[in-house]
Amino acid sequence: MEAQQLREIIIKELPILIQNDENFRRIILKISRTQFAGKAETENRIDRMMDMLEIRIKEDAKNWDEQREKWKLHEIERKKELEAQDARWIAEREIQDKKWEENQQVIRNMMVEIQSLNRKHDSYFSHDR
Repeated sequence: MEAQQLREIIIKELPILIQNDENFRRIILKISRTQFAGKAETENRIDRMMDMLEIRIKEDAKNWDEQREKWKLHEIERKKELEAQDARWIAEREIQDKKWEENQQVIRNMMVEIQSLNRKHDSYFSHDR
């Protein structure tokens, strides 16, 4: 019998032997245990991984909540800073507007004086002729 024929027979018959022959199944399991973990060990590993994943998810959720809270506080502080800056700008603008008005009044007064002097000047020279 050739190796290829033997291989085909094993592939065909192996599932039936494992299902129907208890001793054969034990031998196959014993051989495969060196390569694969048993069901209980595999389930235990999966359970540990799931526990670790659950812990990590809870930690991440807590971290996100903390970060969200920090951002809210930062946003509140920034809003207060901007409101204070706006108030300073408004106050400065009011001061500048007041100075502008005062300067405008000085200019208007000077114009009135100049016009008055012009009239006096014109009147003085118009009488001399």
